[in-house]
Amino acid sequence: MKLLPQQRLEILLVLNNKIPKSKIPTSDLIEENYRRLEYDSWASIEKRFLYINIPKAGCTKVKKMLQAHCGFNVPSGVNAIHRRDREKGDFVASITEFNLEEQSFLLNSDLVTRFIFVRNPYTRILSSYYNKIVGPKKYSNISEQIARFCGQENSSDLPTFEQFIYYVCSFDDSKLDIHFRSQSAVALFDQIEYNFIGKIEDFSADLKRLFIQLGASRQIFQMIPGWENYSEQDTSLQSPLLKTVLVNSELGNLFHKHYMQDFMNFQYEYL
Repeated sequence: MKLLPQQRLEILLVLNNKIPKSKIPTSDLIEENYRRLEYDSWASIEKRFLYINIPKAGCTKVKKMLQAHCGFNVPSGVNAIHRRDREKGDFVASITEFNLEEQSFLLNSDLVTRFIFVRNPYTRILSSYYNKIVGPKKYSNISEQIARFCGQENSSDLPTFEQFIYYVCSFDDSKLDIHFRSQSAVALFDQIEYNFIGKIEDFSADLKRLFIQLGASRQIFQMIPGWENYSEQDTSLQSPLLKTVLVNSELGNLFHKHYMQDFMNFQYEYL
Protein backbone atom coordinates (compact mmCIF):
# COMPACT_ATOMS: atom_id res chain seq x y z
CA MET A 1 0.00 0.00 0.00
CA LYS A 2 1.55 3.29 -1.11
CA LEU A 3 2.16 5.96 1.51
CA LEU A 4 2.08 9.70 1.14
CA PRO A 5 5.53 11.34 1.57
CA GLN A 6 4.59 12.87 4.93
CA GLN A 7 3.37 9.51 6.23
CA ARG A 8 6.60 7.82 5.13
CA LEU A 9 8.67 10.53 6.82
CA GLU A 10 6.73 10.07 10.06
CA ILE A 11 7.35 6.31 9.94
CA LEU A 12 11.09 6.76 9.38
CA LEU A 13 11.35 9.23 12.27
CA VAL A 14 9.58 6.82 14.59
CA LEU A 15 11.56 3.79 13.49
CA ASN A 16 14.90 5.58 13.84
CA ASN A 17 14.35 7.49 17.06
CA LYS A 18 11.34 6.59 19.15
CA ILE A 19 10.51 2.91 19.25
CA PRO A 20 11.89 -0.13 21.07
CA LYS A 21 13.18 -3.15 19.23
CA SER A 22 10.67 -5.83 18.29
CA LYS A 23 10.62 -8.95 20.42
CA ILE A 24 11.38 -10.85 17.22
CA PRO A 25 12.19 -9.44 13.76
CA THR A 26 9.08 -8.15 11.99
CA SER A 27 9.79 -10.21 8.86
CA ASP A 28 9.95 -13.41 10.92
CA LEU A 29 6.71 -12.64 12.76
CA ILE A 30 4.84 -11.97 9.52
CA GLU A 31 6.32 -14.97 7.70
CA GLU A 32 5.71 -17.45 10.51
CA ASN A 33 2.12 -16.31 11.01
CA TYR A 34 1.27 -15.20 7.47
CA ARG A 35 -1.97 -17.12 6.94
CA ARG A 36 -3.27 -16.15 10.35
CA LEU A 37 -2.42 -12.47 9.90
CA GLU A 38 -3.67 -12.34 6.33
CA TYR A 39 -7.15 -13.32 7.45
CA ASP A 40 -7.44 -11.93 10.97
CA SER A 41 -5.45 -8.71 11.13
CA TRP A 42 -7.02 -5.35 10.32
CA ALA A 43 -4.66 -2.40 9.96
CA SER A 44 -4.42 1.18 8.76
CA ILE A 45 -1.43 3.49 8.49
CA GLU A 46 -3.65 6.54 8.02
CA LYS A 47 -5.84 5.75 11.03
CA ARG A 48 -2.91 4.24 12.95
CA PHE A 49 -4.33 1.02 14.29
CA LEU A 50 -3.63 -2.71 14.24
CA TYR A 51 -6.39 -5.08 15.32
CA ILE A 52 -5.92 -8.82 15.73
CA ASN A 53 -9.23 -10.65 15.65
CA ILE A 54 -10.00 -13.24 18.34
CA PRO A 55 -13.01 -15.37 17.36
CA LYS A 56 -15.94 -15.42 19.79
CA ALA A 57 -14.86 -12.10 21.28
CA GLY A 58 -16.95 -9.49 19.50
CA CYS A 59 -14.91 -9.54 16.30
CA THR A 60 -17.85 -9.03 13.89
CA LYS A 61 -18.89 -5.80 15.59
CA VAL A 62 -15.30 -4.51 15.82
CA LYS A 63 -14.59 -5.20 12.15
CA LYS A 64 -17.76 -3.46 11.01
CA MET A 65 -16.92 -0.40 13.10
CA LEU A 66 -13.35 -0.29 11.75
CA GLN A 67 -14.75 -0.60 8.25
CA ALA A 68 -16.96 2.43 8.83
CA HIS A 69 -14.17 4.34 10.60
CA CYS A 70 -11.97 3.96 7.50
CA GLY A 71 -14.72 5.22 5.19
CA PHE A 72 -15.67 1.91 3.57
CA ASN A 73 -19.13 0.45 3.11
CA VAL A 74 -20.20 -1.93 5.86
CA PRO A 75 -21.62 -5.19 4.46
CA SER A 76 -24.61 -6.81 6.09
CA GLY A 77 -24.34 -10.26 7.59
CA VAL A 78 -21.26 -12.04 8.87
CA ASN A 79 -19.42 -13.87 6.10
CA ALA A 80 -18.71 -10.87 3.85
CA ILE A 81 -16.95 -8.91 6.60
CA HIS A 82 -14.86 -11.84 7.82
CA ARG A 83 -13.82 -12.96 4.34
CA ARG A 84 -13.29 -9.41 3.04
CA ASP A 85 -15.56 -10.13 0.09
CA ARG A 86 -13.98 -7.76 -2.45
CA GLU A 87 -16.99 -8.14 -4.75
CA LYS A 88 -18.95 -6.15 -2.18
CA GLY A 89 -16.45 -3.28 -2.07
CA ASP A 90 -13.18 -2.23 -0.43
CA PHE A 91 -12.10 -3.43 2.99
CA VAL A 92 -9.64 -2.48 5.70
CA ALA A 93 -6.28 -4.05 4.82
CA SER A 94 -4.50 -6.84 6.67
CA ILE A 95 -0.97 -6.21 7.89
CA THR A 96 0.32 -8.60 5.22
CA GLU A 97 -0.68 -6.07 2.53
CA PHE A 98 1.92 -3.53 3.71
CA ASN A 99 5.66 -3.51 3.04
CA LEU A 100 8.20 -4.36 5.74
CA GLU A 101 8.80 -0.75 6.74
CA GLU A 102 5.08 -0.16 7.19
CA GLN A 103 4.65 -3.44 9.06
CA SER A 104 7.41 -2.42 11.48
CA PHE A 105 5.62 0.88 12.07
CA LEU A 106 2.32 -0.88 12.79
CA LEU A 107 3.94 -3.40 15.13
CA ASN A 108 6.27 -1.09 17.02
CA SER A 109 5.27 2.57 16.98
CA ASP A 110 3.71 4.13 20.07
CA LEU A 111 1.67 6.22 17.62
CA VAL A 112 -0.27 3.10 16.62
CA THR A 113 -3.13 1.64 18.68
CA ARG A 114 -2.51 -2.12 18.74
CA PHE A 115 -5.56 -3.76 20.22
CA ILE A 116 -7.51 -6.92 20.85
CA PHE A 117 -10.79 -7.79 22.52
CA VAL A 118 -10.80 -10.77 24.87
CA ARG A 119 -13.44 -12.74 26.71
CA ASN A 120 -13.68 -14.78 29.89
CA PRO A 121 -12.34 -18.24 28.97
CA TYR A 122 -15.40 -19.92 30.49
CA THR A 123 -17.98 -18.01 28.48
CA ARG A 124 -15.90 -18.10 25.32
CA ILE A 125 -15.60 -21.89 25.32
CA LEU A 126 -19.32 -22.26 26.09
CA SER A 127 -20.19 -19.92 23.22
CA SER A 128 -17.89 -21.94 20.94
CA TYR A 129 -19.64 -25.16 21.98
CA TYR A 130 -23.12 -23.82 21.27
CA ASN A 131 -22.05 -22.17 18.01
CA LYS A 132 -19.61 -24.66 16.49
CA ILE A 133 -20.49 -28.04 18.00
CA VAL A 134 -24.26 -28.26 18.54
CA GLY A 135 -25.66 -25.11 16.90
CA PRO A 136 -26.88 -24.41 13.37
CA LYS A 137 -23.34 -23.40 12.31
CA LYS A 138 -21.77 -26.52 13.80
CA TYR A 139 -18.62 -28.07 12.36
CA SER A 140 -19.70 -31.61 11.55
CA ASN A 141 -16.12 -32.75 11.03
CA ILE A 142 -15.10 -31.69 14.54
CA SER A 143 -18.15 -33.36 16.05
CA GLU A 144 -17.11 -36.54 14.27
CA GLN A 145 -13.55 -36.18 15.57
CA ILE A 146 -14.83 -35.79 19.12
CA ALA A 147 -17.03 -38.87 18.74
CA ARG A 148 -14.06 -40.94 17.53
CA PHE A 149 -11.87 -39.55 20.30
CA CYS A 150 -14.47 -40.61 22.88
CA GLY A 151 -14.90 -44.04 21.28
CA GLN A 152 -18.42 -43.30 20.04
CA GLU A 153 -17.86 -43.07 16.30
CA ASN A 154 -21.07 -45.02 15.61
CA SER A 155 -23.22 -42.67 17.66
CA SER A 156 -25.49 -40.15 15.97
CA ASP A 157 -25.66 -37.99 19.10
CA LEU A 158 -23.92 -34.63 19.18
CA PRO A 159 -21.01 -34.37 21.65
CA THR A 160 -21.84 -33.34 25.19
CA PHE A 161 -20.16 -30.31 26.72
CA GLU A 162 -18.09 -32.65 28.91
CA GLN A 163 -16.85 -34.56 25.86
CA PHE A 164 -16.06 -31.33 24.06
CA ILE A 165 -14.00 -29.95 26.97
CA TYR A 166 -12.14 -33.22 27.37
CA TYR A 167 -11.35 -33.26 23.65
CA VAL A 168 -10.15 -29.63 23.56
CA CYS A 169 -7.97 -30.01 26.65
CA SER A 170 -6.36 -33.20 25.35
CA PHE A 171 -4.61 -31.55 22.41
CA ASP A 172 -1.82 -29.06 22.04
CA ASP A 173 -3.22 -25.56 21.64
CA SER A 174 -1.66 -25.13 18.20
CA LYS A 175 -3.57 -28.16 16.88
CA LEU A 176 -7.00 -26.83 17.79
CA ASP A 177 -9.49 -24.94 15.66
CA ILE A 178 -9.00 -21.20 16.15
CA HIS A 179 -12.36 -20.87 17.93
CA PHE A 180 -11.10 -23.18 20.70
CA ARG A 181 -7.46 -22.07 20.78
CA SER A 182 -6.30 -19.95 23.68
CA GLN A 183 -6.73 -16.22 23.16
CA SER A 184 -3.09 -15.64 24.10
CA ALA A 185 -1.98 -17.86 21.24
CA VAL A 186 -4.46 -16.42 18.74
CA ALA A 187 -3.38 -12.86 19.57
CA LEU A 188 0.34 -13.73 19.36
CA PHE A 189 0.45 -12.17 22.80
CA ASP A 190 4.06 -13.10 23.47
CA GLN A 191 5.17 -11.38 20.25
CA ILE A 192 3.00 -8.27 19.81
CA GLU A 193 3.07 -5.35 22.25
CA TYR A 194 -0.59 -4.36 22.68
CA ASN A 195 -1.46 -0.99 24.16
CA PHE A 196 -5.24 -1.49 24.31
CA ILE A 197 -7.04 -4.62 25.52
CA GLY A 198 -10.82 -4.49 25.56
CA LYS A 199 -13.08 -7.01 27.23
CA ILE A 200 -16.42 -8.40 26.15
CA GLU A 201 -17.64 -8.01 29.72
CA ASP A 202 -17.33 -4.23 29.27
CA PHE A 203 -17.85 -4.28 25.52
CA SER A 204 -19.83 -1.07 24.94
CA ALA A 205 -17.68 1.02 27.28
CA ASP A 206 -14.44 -0.36 25.87
CA LEU A 207 -15.59 0.16 22.29
CA LYS A 208 -16.33 3.78 23.15
CA ARG A 209 -12.90 4.24 24.77
CA LEU A 210 -11.21 2.63 21.76
CA PHE A 211 -12.89 4.73 19.10
CA ILE A 212 -12.37 7.93 21.07
CA GLN A 213 -8.68 7.01 21.09
CA LEU A 214 -8.83 6.36 17.32
CA GLY A 215 -10.44 9.75 16.72
CA ALA A 216 -13.65 8.33 15.25
CA SER A 217 -16.51 10.52 14.05
CA ARG A 218 -19.75 10.84 16.00
CA GLN A 219 -21.56 8.56 13.54
CA ILE A 220 -19.28 5.62 14.45
CA PHE A 221 -20.45 5.68 18.06
CA GLN A 222 -24.03 5.14 16.93
CA MET A 223 -22.95 1.64 15.88
CA ILE A 224 -21.98 0.57 19.41
CA PRO A 225 -25.40 -0.61 20.73
CA GLY A 226 -26.42 -4.15 19.83
CA TRP A 227 -24.59 -7.40 19.21
CA GLU A 228 -23.50 -9.11 16.02
CA ASN A 229 -23.68 -12.89 15.53
CA TYR A 230 -25.10 -13.25 19.05
CA SER A 231 -25.77 -16.64 20.66
CA GLU A 232 -29.33 -17.23 21.86
CA GLN A 233 -28.10 -19.76 24.43
CA ASP A 234 -27.04 -18.90 27.97
CA THR A 235 -23.29 -18.32 27.76
CA SER A 236 -23.02 -16.34 31.01
CA LEU A 237 -20.96 -17.31 34.04
CA GLN A 238 -24.27 -18.28 35.68
CA SER A 239 -24.91 -20.97 33.07
CA PRO A 240 -25.88 -24.24 34.80
CA LEU A 241 -23.82 -26.14 32.22
CA LEU A 242 -20.65 -24.29 33.18
CA LYS A 243 -21.25 -24.81 36.88
CA THR A 244 -22.03 -28.50 36.44
CA VAL A 245 -19.04 -29.34 34.27
CA LEU A 246 -16.23 -26.94 35.17
CA VAL A 247 -16.68 -25.94 38.82
CA ASN A 248 -14.90 -28.00 41.50
CA SER A 249 -14.25 -30.87 39.11
CA GLU A 250 -11.33 -32.74 37.59
CA LEU A 251 -12.41 -31.53 34.17
CA GLY A 252 -12.46 -27.98 35.52
CA ASN A 253 -8.86 -28.36 36.70
CA LEU A 254 -7.89 -29.64 33.26
CA PHE A 255 -9.58 -26.62 31.69
CA HIS A 256 -7.76 -24.22 34.02
CA LYS A 257 -4.42 -25.75 33.13
CA HIS A 258 -5.10 -25.64 29.39
CA TYR A 259 -6.17 -21.97 29.41
CA MET A 260 -3.88 -20.82 32.22
CA GLN A 261 -2.22 -18.14 30.07
CA ASP A 262 -5.57 -16.55 29.27
CA PHE A 263 -6.57 -16.42 32.93
CA MET A 264 -3.21 -14.86 33.81
CA ASN A 265 -2.67 -12.50 30.86
CA PHE A 266 -6.18 -11.07 30.87
CA GLN A 267 -6.84 -11.23 34.63
CA TYR A 268 -9.80 -13.57 34.76
CA GLU A 269 -10.57 -15.59 37.87
CA TYR A 270 -11.35 -19.30 38.23
CA LEU A 271 -14.90 -20.18 39.16
